[in-house]
Amino acid sequence: RAKLINNLLIEFSLKDKARVVKMNACDFVLGEGRRGQKYDIVFVDPPYHSEELMKILPLIGRGDIIEAAGIVIVEHFSKVTLPDIIGDIMIVKHYKYGDTTLSLYRLERI
Repeated sequence: RAKLINNLLIEFSLKDKARVVKMNACDFVLGEGRRGQKYDIVFVDPPYHSEELMKILPLIGRGDIIEAAGIVIVEHFSKVTLPDIIGDIMIVKHYKYGDTTLSLYRLERI
């Protein structure tokens, strides 16, 4: 998948605006491989019915991976209810598509 994404970035002249990193998501969020960078958009899509979502969200909720106006988009099983607030991120919108929900969080220093 990483190779495909890189090829698409090149095809659409976006290679200089994005970076694809293939590694464990928790390690990345904790800073390994991130080089202190912050992001405008963080997309989270762990396997459904796994515990990965509840491992990664508190790490993202620290807020140190998200730019001040950044967003976190979480794709998850519709029957899973996510907390409204996780650390420094707060849910602002849900989009439901059948069995899939996209939950949108924004950084809110509380």
